[in-house]
Amino acid sequence: MRNTKNAKNNSDSSSNSNSLYTVLNLKKLFCSKSLPLCGEDARSEDRVFKNRGIKTHLFFAGRMKYLSFSLSRSALFIFLLYLNPVYSQTYEEILRLRTEYEKLQKQNMESEEGIVKPMETDLPTKIIYKPGDIESFYKEQLNRLVTNIRDIEEISSYLDSSQSLKYFGYDFFTKRDTNQFWQNLPLPSDYQLGAGDELIISLWGEIERVDRLTINRDGSIFLDDVGIITLIGLKIKDAEKLIRSRFEKTYATLKGENSKSFINVSLGELKGLNVNFFGAVKNPGVHALHPFSTILTGLIQSGGIDTTGSLRRIIIYRNDKKLTEFDLYNILTKGQLGHDVRLLNQDIIFVTNRISNVSISGEIYRPGIFELKPGESLGSLIEFSGGLKSGAMSNVILKRIDGENSNRTINHYQVSLDQMNAFKMQDGDSLHISKLQEFEKNVTISGQVLNPGDYTLTQSMQLSDLLLMAGGFNDSIWWESVDFNNTSISRRTNSGIREIIKIDLKKMLEGDKENNPALKAFDQILIPKNKNFILDQSIIITGEVHTPGNYSIHNDSAAEIISRAGGFTPRAFQEGIKVFRDTLLIGWSHLDFPLINGDSLHVPIRTNTVKIVGAVNLEGYFPFKRGTSLKNYIEMAGGFTVYANRKDVVVILPSGIARRKKRYSSPKVLEGSTIIVSGNDLVVSQPDYLEMSMQIGSIIGSLATVALIVNTQK
Repeated sequence: MRNTKNAKNNSDSSSNSNSLYTVLNLKKLFCSKSLPLCGEDARSEDRVFKNRGIKTHLFFAGRMKYLSFSLSRSALFIFLLYLNPVYSQTYEEILRLRTEYEKLQKQNMESEEGIVKPMETDLPTKIIYKPGDIESFYKEQLNRLVTNIRDIEEISSYLDSSQSLKYFGYDFFTKRDTNQFWQNLPLPSDYQLGAGDELIISLWGEIERVDRLTINRDGSIFLDDVGIITLIGLKIKDAEKLIRSRFEKTYATLKGENSKSFINVSLGELKGLNVNFFGAVKNPGVHALHPFSTILTGLIQSGGIDTTGSLRRIIIYRNDKKLTEFDLYNILTKGQLGHDVRLLNQDIIFVTNRISNVSISGEIYRPGIFELKPGESLGSLIEFSGGLKSGAMSNVILKRIDGENSNRTINHYQVSLDQMNAFKMQDGDSLHISKLQEFEKNVTISGQVLNPGDYTLTQSMQLSDLLLMAGGFNDSIWWESVDFNNTSISRRTNSGIREIIKIDLKKMLEGDKENNPALKAFDQILIPKNKNFILDQSIIITGEVHTPGNYSIHNDSAAEIISRAGGFTPRAFQEGIKVFRDTLLIGWSHLDFPLINGDSLHVPIRTNTVKIVGAVNLEGYFPFKRGTSLKNYIEMAGGFTVYANRKDVVVILPSGIARRKKRYSSPKVLEGSTIIVSGNDLVVSQPDYLEMSMQIGSIIGSLATVALIVNTQK
């Protein structure tokens, strides 16, 4: 027995020692940095675990604030001892929870690293509260964008715009489609046959025969029954006559006016041209061209001219002699094709270097870098650039390189467009034509006009013109509301001081010129209102009156309006009349107060009830009984709730006057009154006393066990 008892004691002692060891480890665990559950940290950690979805009862210490009593730090430590048996959690489970928590923390840190954080900036952040803010936000952004564009345009006028200009005319060769347009060109009337051309000779009638023959290198063809016919250098019509005459010798039916056989000669496949392109062209060398190509189509087929080459001086050589010079500007700027020449085999096209570089920008239709010949004027340059726009200034700024060799300098000149045909341009000139700047001149009219606001000042605008734009003179009723004698014009003088000019509108309407002055920029016209002119004012009365509706008023009181409406009906609740002004209820004690325009008056029906709302157990309407106290009415509603503020009870009388319950007195409750019971600012749920008692019992058991352990250790 003794051994058994000792064994039992040792077992109990070991168990208690293990329990104490568990408590100490729990305290160490819960008060560590990785899992802080002591003091205020317990509550925050409780929220972390709650958000992570880990359901556990270890955080009861963090919820002790919901109990009606508090524990000391030592009691909390003792309470942790019996969390294990009470909530069935072992020390190993706690360690597992700690591992889970650390894993979740690590995942959280990794997820935060993957989040792209907004760039830090000194700009303020605009917070959008409602949908209307979105519209205002984008309007603000649009205004900023417009302002930035205007700033850029203003700055760009001071920069050298020639840096962004393109060479004029060279895109004519590059902006081509893939269709070979020269295949559709008609045969020119002066086309001469040559080696490689195909002829189609057709005979019909008593003779039916078709021959397709190609002119050989010797310039001839061979026909059966006819022989060799030399055709090189002949036009198609002459070749047809020659071939017909040779066939007539063999076929007699072709002869005479009444011939029974007929002949036709047409072209099939044509020979190509070998034309040489040299100089500043994109693809110099020999190019095979369409047989009746011109200078323009030939340049297109060969790839065009490089920007270093001239469009004004293109030289054509034929048989080692200079044939002509071609100016492409006649086509590009004037549309004149008369100077274009048809090419022949072995022609040479030589494109010289550019003659000059003259740039023009600003208020013209085709800004760019142009090529001018010596002696050409500013007028020619403006003509090449498409002409001036309507907003161009009459004086332009010219940048020119003056001097020679090491003495060259860049100077700026002002040139009048009146002298543009006489002003000669030079290589390297840069011209900018500025735009006329608009200075908007406004006048302002305010006061008793139909359309007040700002108006653009027009030439020779008088006061009567402005009044017409602001509403006119046709509305005689409106003009009765105008004070004709006190109209004024506020005008800024040269010294910056405003002077006041008095105007008599009656005299102006009668044609007096002195009272109809010409307006100047930034004049401010004030049309005052006639103080004696008052528009009709009205109110609305509804409910239990004999004649409800709209009634005009002129300092009428509520009692007078009710009298005009025929008085009350038998069901009217006279003490509960509601008067509204700007959607707000007016409290009244007597109905002799005056009404104003827009007021509304409602006479309700008698209800014999009292309304109770707020922090009571049963909100609603309750029967009115004369002499019943405020306390009794609240008891009818089930009394106060646990979160009711008993000191904040208000009784709103049917007349709209509110009375607050005082400490030692309560307001009288009348029929139709509304009782409002306010709640506390901090609203908490009603405590569960059963759960609280179980928790208290557990704590008391824990204290007893700890005491037993301490005694055993001693």
